[in-house]
Amino acid sequence: MAEDSFSRLLSARLRDLGLEDDLTSRLMGRFSNNDDAEDEFDASSDEESASPAIDNARLRFEIAAELTAELTDDLREAQETGARLQQMIEDPQVQCSVLPSPLTLSSLAMDDWVIHRNHNERQPHGFFCGNVSSALDIPRYGYSLVDFHQYDWPTNGISNLWRGRVAPGVMFIENIERRGRTGPWSSQLMQVAYETVAEISTLRTIFVANVVNRDTVPAAEWVLGFEQVQVCEFDTPEYHLLLGTRIGRVIAYFVLGAYGQGIRRISRIQIWWHTQEEHLQMRFDLEDI
Repeated sequence: MAEDSFSRLLSARLRDLGLEDDLTSRLMGRFSNNDDAEDEFDASSDEESASPAIDNARLRFEIAAELTAELTDDLREAQETGARLQQMIEDPQVQCSVLPSPLTLSSLAMDDWVIHRNHNERQPHGFFCGNVSSALDIPRYGYSLVDFHQYDWPTNGISNLWRGRVAPGVMFIENIERRGRTGPWSSQLMQVAYETVAEISTLRTIFVANVVNRDTVPAAEWVLGFEQVQVCEFDTPEYHLLLGTRIGRVIAYFVLGAYGQGIRRISRIQIWWHTQEEHLQMRFDLEDI
């Protein structure tokens, strides 16, 4: 069977990058074998021939994803970072630079932070509908909207910002901005925000809503592929990759600062697209070790 344009492009790209022959053979072999399988269905009914076409499209994506995994240093570095963070969270013997957070609501106020809290709020945009709430097993109402921001008076602008919603057992993170090099970390602000409604030990689920972070979205796209929703279980390569992104690191630092090592861990990470606007949503579930 003659190579199509995708096969030629992939083969040429591999040669240009000087990759090993076994990788070229493995990827091209998988692609060719799938095309042969598709040919077997050519004489079948339209209903039967539709399935291999979808499989072939999926394989093309898998080839591109595997090639990306081999070549993208950023993805590989994020995955390695996530694996190290998992070890830090689980094992008190692993060296860790994240210390227990000393931050409180009072210390924020003394440091000229502006603090706004509104009660009896609903979930943020993208979550507020009955079927989503039921599927995620979270309440629709009863959240406290928490907004912390700090002004940079010389520029008359906001230098640091944390905004989210909290209810017993649940936290939504909606906006994080850290423009300056001073002030508390976002992970510390998370703890202060949740402790306005409940003890930190009661937190079970953290959502990060409408993610646009340029470091996190490409990793999530790689993990999702053609899927609308993906659940990444603890200690898997996909879990490590997401944990090592900018957003994943904030959640990991929060766990380390709020609970310490060997106490609680992130049991799974779930990601999905909000279908109407294609905003990335992330869910981090916590459990005791």
